[in-house]
Amino acid sequence: MKNITITEHQKLYFSSKGSQKNIISKQDAMYLQQLEEHQDRKIFAWGRNYVSPQHWVGIVSTPYTNIEILPKIAEEMKEESVRKLFINMLLLAYDIPVRGNIESAFQRGSNGFLDILVSIFLTLLSKELRKGIAQSYVKNRRNTSKIKGSIDFSRQLNKNMFLYNKFVCDYSVLTVNNMLNKIIKFSLLSIIELPISQKNKNNAKRMLSYFDDVEVVNIQKSDFDKVFFDRRTKGYKEIIEYCRLFYEQKRLQLKSQDIKISFLLFDMNKLFEMFIFKVLKRIFGTKVKYQCATQYLVASVHGKTKKILLKPDILYHDDSYGKIVIDTKWKIVKTFAAENDIYQMHSYLSSLENIREGILLYPKSINNDKMVGDYFIKSNVQNLLLKIRTVDLTLSGDLPTFFIHLRHIIGR
Repeated sequence: MKNITITEHQKLYFSSKGSQKNIISKQDAMYLQQLEEHQDRKIFAWGRNYVSPQHWVGIVSTPYTNIEILPKIAEEMKEESVRKLFINMLLLAYDIPVRGNIESAFQRGSNGFLDILVSIFLTLLSKELRKGIAQSYVKNRRNTSKIKGSIDFSRQLNKNMFLYNKFVCDYSVLTVNNMLNKIIKFSLLSIIELPISQKNKNNAKRMLSYFDDVEVVNIQKSDFDKVFFDRRTKGYKEIIEYCRLFYEQKRLQLKSQDIKISFLLFDMNKLFEMFIFKVLKRIFGTKVKYQCATQYLVASVHGKTKKILLKPDILYHDDSYGKIVIDTKWKIVKTFAAENDIYQMHSYLSSLENIREGILLYPKSINNDKMVGDYFIKSNVQNLLLKIRTVDLTLSGDLPTFFIHLRHIIGR
């Protein structure tokens, strides 16, 4: 199996042989095209003899090649440093505590950021499983000959009106076949199918044996909200957040006869937005809101019909200063901000109440830094203040320093 590591927007060339380093075969390119068609979204830019990943980063595995796509965080940075910063972003965005897990995962010789994430997850899970598989109370309802728990009188009358030796009872039972374990089992089964090291696959298979008495179910997003933690299961809270992280990303297996393509991809637009919000939330607390939608851009003359809900990425509100709209943009511009981004900010600044200013926030790069400044958006009523700023993600490895950096950007 060939392993290739590239960054966003980097051209990955393909040829009929594909035997050279960082060159894939035409068959690999065909699999990537298949993947894009099944996802029904633009993941790659295509040229005559190359393919270039856009704002999606992660792992794509064809039958012949593993392709790791890293984010373009800095102009020049070693792959290992990029992986560490990217994993830090993921953990912060998903409210997973950042401890010494990343360093120890690197020291264990993990290859690729997905392997590192899986390694951290399996280490945490192994630690909890040593104490025993999690048990929790699950509500049951049965028509039984003995009273257990409480009688459901409405169902009792409907079902057992003339049966004096039967009772419809609601009761709780302590079991391992609970939603928490179902989610973990689903995650382990999914992990085994991912393009990770054999060591991690073997560890995941070994841990699956703990869950023999847990049924296999197709987990839905809403199932995560059904997990409640008590003194027995509180140690699994971080583990479930990893399960959520793995679940919520774009992942798919395309199977055709004996051919299988698997991938785990992260949308950097959404990740960057959520990461900045979560860091600002740590700094400013309840003063920061995420996608706070209360007003509409268009309303009928009589006010009965409203259209186009205004939903800025981040809203900062300080009673003594006013409101700041922050819109994150994961892109590297050519000369200046895109017209659509300016029009969008104009809508926020002119339509939302008590807005002091707007900030378009981009990742730091040579081109992006050139447009940093304060601008007025012309308006018949008043000039609207727009600030364009860039954030240096290389500082995010040191959170106290990064907090100061973001405070300086927001000006608070």
